[in-house]
Amino acid sequence: MTQEHKFKRALFGGFRRSDVIEYLEEIMSELESIKSLNEELAEKNEALKKSLEESRKYEASAEEPGYLDDFSDLTPDDINNEAQSMLSDLDALLQSYLGGGRDDV
Repeated sequence: MTQEHKFKRALFGGFRRSDVIEYLEEIMSELESIKSLNEELAEKNEALKKSLEESRKYEASAEEPGYLDDFSDLTPDDINNEAQSMLSDLDALLQSYLGGGRDDV
């Protein structure tokens, strides 16, 4: 649809009713598409905000004194496996939000 829409003149005053109705239907269709996209993006935004808040809480808890005491008996392989598991979980979460993922996991 163009920015300027030209209406044909009716035989007796005004514009052709069918042209105006067609134009209004196009605008309504575009408006519905925009509303739908806006709702979808708002939902994704809220989900990402929640995810960010959870990540910040997790990060804050990792900075507390004694946090690493729980991990003192882990081997490097245990830590690597846990990290890989966390990356897989994160990748799945990102795929669900954004429709893509990491190729190097």
